[in-house]
Order: sequence, then C-alpha cells, then structure tokens
Amino acid sequence: MYTDNNKQRKGKALILSASVVALSLGGCAVNEKDPETKPDPVVSEEKQEVNVIDIYKDTINEYVEFLNGDKEYDENTMPLSMREMSYDPYLDHFGYALMDINEDGVDELLIGSYSEDSHFFYDMYVIKDGKAELCLRDDSDKKVAGYSQDYYAITNDNKIYNYTVNGEESWTASVSSFDGSRLNLEKKYRFNSFEDATCMEWNLDTEQWQETTSEALNDFSNTYSMENFKVIPYKTLSEIK
Repeated sequence: MYTDNNKQRKGKALILSASVVALSLGGCAVNEKDPETKPDPVVSEEKQEVNVIDIYKDTINEYVEFLNGDKEYDENTMPLSMREMSYDPYLDHFGYALMDINEDGVDELLIGSYSEDSHFFYDMYVIKDGKAELCLRDDSDKKVAGYSQDYYAITNDNKIYNYTVNGEESWTASVSSFDGSRLNLEKKYRFNSFEDATCMEWNLDTEQWQETTSEALNDFSNTYSMENFKVIPYKTLSEIK
C-alpha cells in the first residue's frame, strides 16, 4: 500500500508539473503575439559609443589633417583654434574627448590642448540631424570655438564656463546652461583694471553692462574656480583610428 500511494503521489506531481509547463508556454505564446509586451531592444553602451564616434570621426580627422599639413587654414570654415594649433603642429599636443555634458544620453565632442588633468577646451561639437556641428551660444549664431585666450570649462553642475582675455589685466567670464544644442547665458562679468578697476555685470533683461561690486565679482570667481571644473578625459589626436 505504501508503494501504491507513493506512485499515486508521483503521478499527481507529474500531472501538476505538466500543467505548470503548459501554462508557462501558453503565457510565452501570448507575449510573443502581443507586441506591447515585448521588451525593448537593448543597445549596449559600447555600441552607442561606436555610433557617436563614427559621427564625430570626420570632424576629428579635419584637425588631424590640418596638423599633418594636409590642409591650409581657412578662417571662413575653420575654428580659430586650428590657426593657433599651426604654431605647435603636433598631434600629441592636442586632444579630443567625448562627454555627455547635459546627461541626455548623447555625447558632445570637445577639442583642446592635451594633458592628463586638463580642465579646459576650445571647441565643442554637438550632433544635429545626424551630423557634427559646432555648438551655438545664446540666441546668436556665435559658436563655441575658442583658443588659448578664449577657452571653456565644464562645471561640476554641468554648466559651461567661458573665460576671455580682452587685453592686459582685462577679462570677461561667463557661465551658461547647456540644453543639448546651444549655450544659454546665465551670468557674465567683466573686469578692467584700466578703468579704475571697474567691475561690470551683464544685465540679461536690458542686454547691457552695468556696474557691480567687487564682492559680487569675487563671489562669482570663487564659485567658478578650477577646483569646481571637471577634468576632461582627453585622448590625443594621434589616437583616432
């Protein structure tokens, strides 16, 4: 009797297992027929990076070709940084970096002087309609294209800092937000020691300079000092394949 009961239990267990499998398979069949239950295709981070670098590669190679002497400088089509690079035409002295500045899943391309702990860049490219273009500034057609006297940095809160030397002991500094295609000015200051050390602030409403205090200028400078900038993970231009 013990053996028969055991066999009956095993038989019931087999029937139950078969039912569970049938239900599981039936559920899978329903999911396959219902497109709304299909999981989204997964694209690896490596694949995304490959796609982005493919878009930016031609732009990077323009710098490489210029530094190699294959192209002459054209002020109408080339950023000012290229002209400055011609004074120091070595691929290892300049770098490129891909950074997702506004964390929207799409990398921007930065070009600047290479060092392992650099905080600054000259040119910034974005992807528009599947092509690389220089990023625009504010509501104008001015582009984010600098050089050693007009350079940019990324703040720890993902804003873009710009510092421009206007002359001896005179400079302009600004900080802007970035929306993925353009910079939007938030604050801008100017200091000129030749005019009795005047401190000026740009009024966003009137779009004119107005006098401000040295304390306001110092607060801005302390807030956006180098320790508050991100290190840019450059690779040298010689590393582009």
